Amino acid sequence: MQGIVLVNRSRFFLAIMSLLMVTACAGGDLPVAIEPPAKAGRPKVVTTFTPFHELPDSVAGHSFAMLPSRAQEASLAWATYANQIAQALEAHGLRRVQSATGADYAVSFSYAMGWVEIEPATYALGGRTFNVPGRPARASRSNAASDTEPSYSRRLEVTILDVARSRNSGRRAVIYEAEAASSGSNSNIDTVLPYIIKGVFQSWPGESGTPETAEIPMK
Repeated sequence: MQGIVLVNRSRFFLAIMSLLMVTACAGGDLPVAIEPPAKAGRPKVVTTFTPFHELPDSVAGHSFAMLPSRAQEASLAWATYANQIAQALEAHGLRRVQSATGADYAVSFSYAMGWVEIEPATYALGGRTFNVPGRPARASRSNAASDTEPSYSRRLEVTILDVARSRNSGRRAVIYEAEAASSGSNSNIDTVLPYIIKGVFQSWPGESGTPETAEIPMK
């Protein structure tokens, strides 16, 4: 019997203490526990670009080949990113072939860290040689150091040619072009370029002439 009384007294004491704590918290006498903020999400690669194109409403089934410039032909890095772009196009229903000779489209691209001067490039397509003139470097605010950490600008340019029209006219028949820009604290272009590619092609080809912004979480 005495044990039961002790148990009841313990419960009564706990109840009183709980009531006092609630009352004190309501009056502001005791600190209230604050839930720690949620952990920040994964960093994102934010890419802005404006596609311009003359593509048909449906490109499913059309063939394409990745077309390196003569300077890119021996680059393993170029081949790696060419495969990523090709996979993105295949996801939209296009079919990759190895040679541009019998392809509907030829896809070329270039990339760099920062706005550097674009050197002239030469492409061989359908028995013809096409020379792309160079362009001067562009100024970029993101290259300027900030008070907290430096910010690096990255760019990706993608061009798609109509092979038959280019061969017949002797001029580059561009049917798609996009120049993507991204900036951030990561100075390694090889780390962020796959996410820039994903951003450009996630809603490809997009509405011609309409600026787009893509945010891709990094792994």
